[in-house]
Amino acid sequence: MQLLQNTKITAFAIVLIVLLQVAAYVYYVRPVQEQRNELASQLDNRRQLLSALEQAEQPQNDPGYVVQLAQVRTEIPELPYPELLLRELRLLEAVGDVQMKYYNIQVGEQALANGQSTFPPFAQTGSSGANAGASGSAGTAGGTLSAEQQQTLQQFGQTLYPVTITTEFEGGYIQIRRLLAEVETLNRIWHVTNLTLNESTSLEQVAINVPNRQLRCQITFRAYYAPTLQQIFKQPLPIWHEEPGKRTVPF
Repeated sequence: MQLLQNTKITAFAIVLIVLLQVAAYVYYVRPVQEQRNELASQLDNRRQLLSALEQAEQPQNDPGYVVQLAQVRTEIPELPYPELLLRELRLLEAVGDVQMKYYNIQVGEQALANGQSTFPPFAQTGSSGANAGASGSAGTAGGTLSAEQQQTLQQFGQTLYPVTITTEFEGGYIQIRRLLAEVETLNRIWHVTNLTLNESTSLEQVAINVPNRQLRCQITFRAYYAPTLQQIFKQPLPIWHEEPGKRTVPF
């Protein structure tokens, strides 16, 4: 009887020791291991980031790397190039069959802060009647960026400088939609940050057979440029100008 009691006490002690070891592992050892693995992962990420920055500072001779940077340059050049922006605005005028009243190009002199290099929310304002018709057209086609373009913006981060382009014109829903669809085909990254629609002329309360009534549209675009690319591309992009007429002004 005494032997059986001693055996039970011994088994209980063994089970208690095992449970204490399991509890110590769960509450003490495992959290420390998880924290160590997390710190090791963060250290590895920091090392990869440092290596990427060091490689970015030194020009690489890899042809694939050069081709990739050339592709990025077409979307985000090293300079703002307002002349090229004006040319693209004239192209949008021709495609949309509209006449823009003015162009306002503001070149940002400070790099974007954290979170501003991603695609901003699309703002759409205007009269209630105009919004009802434009929500299905401009709201979706206005500023859509491809996944590759969004990834490019996120990779450059704080090295990006914004260029804000504002213009105003009068046109119908079809013309506005055509113009915004053309924006998506541009090589350089353009997207809409604000769009305002207002009726250019007052209509009667009941309008019949006015499918494409004229609206006053004000659009604000955002483009980007990355001055750090000047370390790789020493020569600026060529800008073609029309040849002068070689006429002598007598005055």
